[in-house]
Amino acid sequence: MKRFLSAILAIIMILCSLASCNDAQSEETSAETTLSIDETTAKPEKPEVPLNQTINIMCNTATIDLVEYLVKGFKSTVYGVKVNLTVLEDGRNGCEEKLAADVLAQNGPDIFIINDEIFFNTYDYIKSGVFADIDELNAVYDYLRWDNYNQDAMDYGIVDGKRVIFPIFYSFPILIGMKEVLDAEGIKYGDGVTFKEFAESCIASSMPVFDRPEYAYRFYRSVGLEVIDEKEGTADFESQEFRDFMECYVQLFPNIYNGGYNDLKISHKGYTNDLCGALLAEEVLFYSTDRYNYQNCNLPIIDTIITAIIENGNTPVITYVPTMDGQGVAARVEYALAINSNTQYPEACMQFLRYASSLEYCADDEWHRPLFINNKHREAIKDVFYGEELEVSADYKKRSYSFDYEDLDEEILGSYYSIINRLYFPKFVSTDPLRQVANISWEVDANGMSLDEAIKKYKKQLELFLTE
Repeated sequence: MKRFLSAILAIIMILCSLASCNDAQSEETSAETTLSIDETTAKPEKPEVPLNQTINIMCNTATIDLVEYLVKGFKSTVYGVKVNLTVLEDGRNGCEEKLAADVLAQNGPDIFIINDEIFFNTYDYIKSGVFADIDELNAVYDYLRWDNYNQDAMDYGIVDGKRVIFPIFYSFPILIGMKEVLDAEGIKYGDGVTFKEFAESCIASSMPVFDRPEYAYRFYRSVGLEVIDEKEGTADFESQEFRDFMECYVQLFPNIYNGGYNDLKISHKGYTNDLCGALLAEEVLFYSTDRYNYQNCNLPIIDTIITAIIENGNTPVITYVPTMDGQGVAARVEYALAINSNTQYPEACMQFLRYASSLEYCADDEWHRPLFINNKHREAIKDVFYGEELEVSADYKKRSYSFDYEDLDEEILGSYYSIINRLYFPKFVSTDPLRQVANISWEVDANGMSLDEAIKKYKKQLELFLTE
């Protein structure tokens, strides 16, 4: 698969190069525009926008819930732009192969939806030049307002000096527990606790740790590891830090690859509370997130869980999976967008990014999502829970910010927002290289291979994967 995609992307680079050579006038204009920006900082002249534009977006069944809401809202607010949505029914690998083939045939989407469920080799696309430089386009169309967004999340989208990825939602590895249970089990958590300290205290407990297993490729991000360097084509799997992570991981999630982890708890008991029944029944230490439930770091959902814990007669704890060094909380970009550098309608694409990052979109979306990059939305949520006057229009206050939730006390809110204030985004790594991390844990957990053997095997495979 990697060789197939790399070959396709290499051909794309050649086609892009030939196209630029065959359009000398366009190249000259581009050079003049760049010179103008560099020397005068004046904005380039906005080109004439066609009256009717059509942009194509591709997703699969795992991502359609988000994309459909985006497209629906965009079409209701932007006129003169038609959106064609292609939904792939294929499995995860089939989606990636079709996406690469369509890009090669220049039938690729104008807007790329970047998510672990559909997009595995993001860095290969970046290197091939398939993704447009969003900063360059914004210099022309001036649609995006960077001070409206979480700057750390936005910086995550800058790769090799170009802003090619546009995050819209991110999450953090939240954990919710009950203080009485955590204290009785001797669990170490909170600020300053390292992942190894946390993991060892959990492993010593007889209780399963999380209510749902988290696969190694995502857990790598949760603990803030940065041992894979796609740009340099290296992986420091032999470092003590990585070894500590792997040793702890296979003990935290025993038998994860044959479904055995789920058997450690009574997962089909029929709890009165469908959301956090296993936690309330003291069958697990923490209510957590996984790749399907990353919206659980959203405060309205947390409110529901906290209320259930209090009604159960327990004291709620809001914490997180610690990083390896115990400093900061590692956030993860869950959904992002990119623009096809060969799109015929860059202006329409930029309008789509503007809408996807707007307060209006997130207020109109009927689903709870992970954390949104729009600062005003985050502040509106905070104001609701602290009982402050909302600084949003009356329409949006009525429709989207008048939550019918129990009041959280300020100590709980303080715990949550102290975590939010410590978020940072580790170095970007595509999903495909992270699969090698999962392969290591699979060999150890499912096949009984020693950690040394598994690291040696997949370190070599990953380096070949990154450099071929």
